[in-house]
Amino acid sequence: MIVLLHVLIAVSSLALVTYTFFKPTHKIFFVSYGSILLTVVSGLYLVIIEPTRMLHTCEVGLIYLVVAVTATVMARVRLAKLNQGNSL
Repeated sequence: MIVLLHVLIAVSSLALVTYTFFKPTHKIFFVSYGSILLTVVSGLYLVIIEPTRMLHTCEVGLIYLVVAVTATVMARVRLAKLNQGNSL
């Protein structure tokens, strides 16, 4: 049950990060950061309660983090460019 909840959090987090990239706003970034944090925390909890699957879990978790953080940084850059274009 916990694994299913973690997967749902991770998938919805990636969907939110993708949405943030296409429609960046300051408010949505806080929700996006929170969803990434919630995914990491639930993943750490799973690693603690099931240490035998740690290597595979860590690999998938690192891939998730790279994708989520890269998309968030790209969304931040995009928001900065949009704001810079609006201020001219």
